[in-house]
Amino acid sequence: MFDIKLLIVEDDSIIRNIFERALSKYVPNIYTAKNGEEGLNKYLEIKPDLILTDIKMPIMNGLDMINEIREYDTGVRIIIMSAYGESRYFLNAIESGVKGFLTKPIKNSDLIKTVSDQANDILLEKKLKEEEDKRKQAEKELIDINITLENRVKQRTIDLEKQISERKKVELMLRESEEKYRQIYENATDGILLIQKGIIVLINPTMVDLLERLPREVIGKPLKEFISSDNADQVQSYFEKDGQISSDTSFEIVITTKSKSKKWLELKINTINWDEEPGSLVFASNITLRKLAQLNLTELNKNLKKRVEIEVEKAKSQQQLLLQKSKLESLGELSAGLAHEINQPMGGISMGLENIMYKISNKELTSDYVESKIKFLFKDIERIRKIIEHVRTFSRDQQKTDQDIFDIISVINNTISLINRQYTNHQVDLQFDKPNIKLTTLGNPFKLEQVILNLLSNAKSAVDKRATQNDKPFTKQIKINCNTDDNFIFIKVKDNGIGIPKEIIDRIFDPFFTTKDEESGTGLGLSISYGIINEMKGSIEVMSIPKEHTEITIKLPLITRPNEET
Repeated sequence: MFDIKLLIVEDDSIIRNIFERALSKYVPNIYTAKNGEEGLNKYLEIKPDLILTDIKMPIMNGLDMINEIREYDTGVRIIIMSAYGESRYFLNAIESGVKGFLTKPIKNSDLIKTVSDQANDILLEKKLKEEEDKRKQAEKELIDINITLENRVKQRTIDLEKQISERKKVELMLRESEEKYRQIYENATDGILLIQKGIIVLINPTMVDLLERLPREVIGKPLKEFISSDNADQVQSYFEKDGQISSDTSFEIVITTKSKSKKWLELKINTINWDEEPGSLVFASNITLRKLAQLNLTELNKNLKKRVEIEVEKAKSQQQLLLQKSKLESLGELSAGLAHEINQPMGGISMGLENIMYKISNKELTSDYVESKIKFLFKDIERIRKIIEHVRTFSRDQQKTDQDIFDIISVINNTISLINRQYTNHQVDLQFDKPNIKLTTLGNPFKLEQVILNLLSNAKSAVDKRATQNDKPFTKQIKINCNTDDNFIFIKVKDNGIGIPKEIIDRIFDPFFTTKDEESGTGLGLSISYGIINEMKGSIEVMSIPKEHTEITIKLPLITRPNEET
C-alpha cells in the first residue's frame, strides 16, 4: 500500500469506478471528481499527492484544470489519460509539467504500474524532505550547542578570573581555545575534516560514521585514498596547495566506505591557520539520496520521452487504419450505384457486339461499319476504365504527403458521379449550385472526396429517416453550394432531414459516436472528416434544427497556383 492521497478526475462514471476499485488495493486514500471544475475544488480541499485526470471533460477540461492547479502548486504530480493520439495534447501536457501519460483504453496493469511508479517517486521525495528537515534540525542543534558552549566558556572565564591571579595568561588560553572551537564548529553542518599538506589531521564523529572507519584508520592518510570518483587526483592536488587556495570552494565526490558501499558527498572548503600552519577545513554533506533521486528522475524522463514517441506513432497508425476503414464503408454504400454506372456502358458493348455478329451472319459486315462500331465500343470501355480507376485511386492508402493544389468543383462533381444514380433511385433530389469561377485549395483531393461522400451519406440517411416519419408527401432534398470571400472557400451541404438534437450536436465529431445501429455505422465518418479538414488547415461547422434541416459548412483556404487567377 502507498500512503498517499490520489485524486481521480474522469467524467465517465463507469471508468471512474473501475479505476477506483483497481487502485484501492494499492492506495488507501482515493478521491474522485466527474469534471475539471469539481477536480479543481477537490484539489483545493484535500491537497492530493497525485492526480489522475482525463483530458476531455464537460464544464472544464483536464488541461484547463491542470493549468489552474499549477497556479497553486507547481510540484504536484499529474498523470493524464486520453483516447486522442494527436501530439498537441501531449505537448500541452508536457508544458504543464505532467509526469505520466496513459492512452485509452487503459489496461489495469498499465494503470497500476504508472500510479505505483509515481507513488514511489512521491514517497521518495517525502523521505528526502524528511532527511532535509533532519539536517536542518541538526544544524540548529549544533548552533545551539555552539551558543551554549560559548556561554559556558564565558562563564568559565569569569570563574577563572576570580580564582586565578594570572588573569592575562588565562584570557590568552581561553581566546586560543575559543578560536579553535569557533573555526571548527561554527561552520560545521555535517562531517568535518582538517587537512594540512594534503594529509588528514582531524576528523569529527560524523565523518567517522560516513567513512565507517575509526579515526586511527583515517588520520595521517590523504583524502584520495577514500575517494572512488574520477576527480580523486584533482581533489587531492587541491589540498596539497595549503595557503594558495581560495576559500568557499566546493567539490562533489564519491567515497567507498569500509563496508564497500558508495556515498556521494559535497565538500565545502575553507582555508584556515591551525597551530600556526595553513590548512583546509572541510565540511562534508551526505547527498547520496539526492543524487540517487536525480539519477532515477533522469532515467524516468528518458523512458517517458520514449513512451510518448511510441504512443504517438501507435496513434498515427491507428488513425490511418480508421481512415481506410471509413473509405471501405463508403465504397460499400457506393456499390449499388457503381454497378449501375458500369452496367450501362456494358450494355452498350454487348448490344454493339450483337449487331456485329448479326451483320456477320447475314454477310452484311463492312469495314466502315466495324470501324464505326468499334469507336463506340472503345468509348464505353474508356468510361468503365475511368470509373474503375477513380474508385481504385479513391480507395488506396492516401498518405499525408499526397498533397497538391486541386479544383474543389471537380472533386464535388466526381463524388456526385459516383452516387447520383443511387440517390435518384432513392427519390433524393440532389442539387449542386456550381459557381462560375474556379475554386482551388491545397490538400489531397481524394480525402476531400471522402469527406463530401460522408456528408452526403449522412444527409441521405437523414432525409430517408424523415420520409419514414412523415404521413404527408415529402420531397427528399440535398443541396450543395460553393462560394468564396477571396480568402476562403465555403462548401455547404444542406438537407431537409430529421436534424440533430441539441444535446448531442457537440458530440457528433467524437470518434465512434453514432446515432445509427451497429450495422449502419461505426461513428468514424465525421470524426475522420474533421481530421481531414483540420489537416487541410480548414474548419467544419454544423447548424441544425431538429425535424427541419441540417447544414454543414466546410471552410478551406483559397490557394492558387503561381501565375494563376481564380
